[in-house]
Amino acid sequence: MSRFKPIELAAIDPATIELIATAEDLMGFKPNDALTMARMPGLVQGVSALINAVYRPGKVDSGLKRLIGFVCSSVNECHYCMAHVASSAQDNGITREKLIALEEYETNNFFTDREISALHIGRYGSQSPSGVDDKMFTEFTKHFDEVERLEILAVVSLFGFLNRWNSIAMTEIEPEPKNAFESLGAY
Repeated sequence: MSRFKPIELAAIDPATIELIATAEDLMGFKPNDALTMARMPGLVQGVSALINAVYRPGKVDSGLKRLIGFVCSSVNECHYCMAHVASSAQDNGITREKLIALEEYETNNFFTDREISALHIGRYGSQSPSGVDDKMFTEFTKHFDEVERLEILAVVSLFGFLNRWNSIAMTEIEPEPKNAFESLGAY
């Protein structure tokens, strides 16, 4: 059960309503975490701007960004974020089978050395304190240039915030992402 009740749309300022409507257009539902954040003026705008900056087209494939987000959320056991990523990953070219294989990304043939390196940064970078050591980062630099590394760091950092927000709040998962997450079965 959610620890915070999502705010009613009638109580939200017009700018925040517009952002939530945009999210609904993209995802097909109103995100409960945004409806909770909307109780703090400006928070939805700030988080939305961060999400847009992280997920905007860049040098790193949007599907890989979702895989990293899923791994980060898995480390933190944030089912809300895992469900959202499971849903959006499939919209970004990641198969259900590849999402399921993430549990064994280090040894599964679904993943390239490049992907494994990025997923290590997501997995170990999500720990507190960070588990990324010099050897791991050196391997990371072999596969990604500086801009790509910064994009991946931004994904890990974004999910640090979202995982904590949604885990502490126990944000209720909406039906669409819940179904996508449950279809994975392994989690």
